[in-house]
Amino acid sequence: LGLKTEAEVEKAFATMMENVKAACPAANIEGVTLQRMVDKYDYELIIGSKKDPVFGPVILFGSGGIEAEFQKDVAVGLPPLNQVLARRVMEGTKIYEMLYKGFRTKPPANLRLLEKLW
Repeated sequence: LGLKTEAEVEKAFATMMENVKAACPAANIEGVTLQRMVDKYDYELIIGSKKDPVFGPVILFGSGGIEAEFQKDVAVGLPPLNQVLARRVMEGTKIYEMLYKGFRTKPPANLRLLEKLW
């Protein structure tokens, strides 16, 4: 997070790979994804997927950022999701009300756009 130069990115990548090898020597890393960090935002969200041992592929949505693990505000849906089902998953989170109504100086989020990300 907060890497500004190519050298910082390269160093962070090397450190990450060392940590993975130490934690899981048999790990087969097929690649990584880099994304530019957003400097200004109203909300930090997580939208992702994982393979659940019981249900198979699932889609995650919830509060993101540095407090994601602390808040444990994540809802899970089974793909494929349409816009209605995506909204239902979002409604299952604590952050949904803030996204829907806004909070203090933060405006409401564009929920239709969030639904389309699914």
